Amino acid sequence: MIVLDVGTRSIICIEHEGNKVTRVLYREHAFPCMKEGNVYDLTKALESISAVRKDMALPEGTEVAVAIAGGQLTTRKISVSLSGNGPWSESDIENAEKNLIKKIQSGKRSKKILLGVQRTAFKVDGKQVGSVAGLFGKKAEYQSIMTFLPIENIKTKLGVIEKAGFKPISIAVEPLAVERAIFGKNLPPSPFALIDIGAGTSDIAVVSSSGLHGVASIPLAGDTITESISKNLGLDYLSAEKIKRNYEEEIVDIWGEKKKFSLLEVNSAAEDGLKKLVSAISDKLTNLIEKNKLDGIVLVGGGSLWRDLPERLAYSCDLSKERVRIRVAESITEIEDTSGQLKGPVYLTAIGILLSRFDSFVPIYYSLDGVAHFSVEMPGKNITVAEALHSVSRDPLDEFGEPGRAIIVDGKIIAGGPGGEPEIKMNNKPVSLDDSIFQGADIKIEKGEKGRDAKSEEELSVMLDGKEYSLTTDNLDSYSPDKIINFLKSKINTVGTYIVDGKEIQVGERFKIIEKEKGKYYTEELPPLKLEEIIGLPQKRSIKVHLNGVEKEVTEKTISAVVNGKREKKVNRISWGSQIITERDSWRVYEALDEIKELPKKIKINDNEGNLSSEINAECEVNLA
Repeated sequence: MIVLDVGTRSIICIEHEGNKVTRVLYREHAFPCMKEGNVYDLTKALESISAVRKDMALPEGTEVAVAIAGGQLTTRKISVSLSGNGPWSESDIENAEKNLIKKIQSGKRSKKILLGVQRTAFKVDGKQVGSVAGLFGKKAEYQSIMTFLPIENIKTKLGVIEKAGFKPISIAVEPLAVERAIFGKNLPPSPFALIDIGAGTSDIAVVSSSGLHGVASIPLAGDTITESISKNLGLDYLSAEKIKRNYEEEIVDIWGEKKKFSLLEVNSAAEDGLKKLVSAISDKLTNLIEKNKLDGIVLVGGGSLWRDLPERLAYSCDLSKERVRIRVAESITEIEDTSGQLKGPVYLTAIGILLSRFDSFVPIYYSLDGVAHFSVEMPGKNITVAEALHSVSRDPLDEFGEPGRAIIVDGKIIAGGPGGEPEIKMNNKPVSLDDSIFQGADIKIEKGEKGRDAKSEEELSVMLDGKEYSLTTDNLDSYSPDKIINFLKSKINTVGTYIVDGKEIQVGERFKIIEKEKGKYYTEELPPLKLEEIIGLPQKRSIKVHLNGVEKEVTEKTISAVVNGKREKKVNRISWGSQIITERDSWRVYEALDEIKELPKKIKINDNEGNLSSEINAECEVNLA
């Protein structure tokens, strides 16, 4: 697996064996193609990423771990109230949040995945408490800070990476990848801010051992300082970037005059941009966490290298300068860098992607009622059919049939029957809303049947696998238990099926119907059939050839077949729905020699040289010498 960190200014590609880094490529984009973590120019981005694969001599389809910029995350702070008088539990808190999360995730504009929840400001009857769990009162409330990842925002970036010949199989979130690189799996007890200052954006995450407090991104970073130098010294962008990195370098200004600037002149020219950047970061941090609760700041990314940025940021955030420092790649002990190139703060995100590759999101592609869709799975949690519906703004409850019409008889309401469950198939196999989907799944959903309308006459209702069927009183007396089962059989398909040589055949009974409780019937799958019961074995096959001018029938008896790619004997039981191939391989010369006592020295087939293993066909001429 390759690590690919596609940033605003550059691409970093890391080849590794486990946690040992063997090759590193740092390549700046030839033209601007990324903006605030998103693809800005599709064509130029494709050229840039394709060039990296070419430079690294990587084959088409190389698997990569990538990351999504923090600017694509959204944080929502929501006030939550708990009903009842207590005592409240953790379950009460989770249930109160479920509907809120569902509303946010099923919004029409953007489909979102929940990354984490941070709960603060617990109150009971207006008084602040550490937690409401186990407490009584008239009213409980708290603040829930939820962080979401919009699915749609990452489609374009992954699409470009795929078109460039890579196969993304792991998707990290950049702030969380940086967190993994810096803290490993041991987060600090008090809140720390991780700030990745790149070229175009600065991603901010506040974390502690209690979880993710929030994320934010601002469209200001290293380029903000470069643009300030460019404006104040009359330079084009590239010249300003050169003296930002090395103030002693001689450059040519906009008027064509060669110039060299002092350190003081460059610093003064950068001041406007620096103030703007520091102020924006400080303001965002204040929105994420109270200043007096922040214990420190860790800076990464190339934009953090500006000379007095850490000190200025410390002052703005009321922190000592020792609590705001830059972290460099050389300090990450989990990585063995045999390339010798991982130096400075620029590579921290790429290292984080590498270290979190097994704990990151996995892209999953599926189709729903014939329409292709994309989503991502959280680490260790497969998405279900219900969640797949939510991600495309379809409420799973809408897939159930409508309830039957109610009537009023003698002033009493007689309710109609409940709507039927939806029929869901994934790759032609029945599944439920709670079943997990898999890569490339083809999901088809038929809405449940409308519930029966209420009737004034009495009816016998029976249940089959949780679905209700009704028999009216007119027929009731004539329905014995066997006839009820036959009636239910008419409602479902109990016949077993197999695919034999590409054609579906129906054979045997796959399900039987049994009554476990009064009026409640269930289907029970029967053992599958033996191979010989499905296709009839042995099967005799033959062809006629001319052997030394005499017509000869070549025969064989087959007592096996290929089932799902594996040869099975006639007595083996074959899973329902299996693919069975009875066709045999080509006929060979040696099969026609069953009556020949001595092996021939020379074989000709239709006047062409052959051997014992050569293929023969019907009516071909075989001559032996």
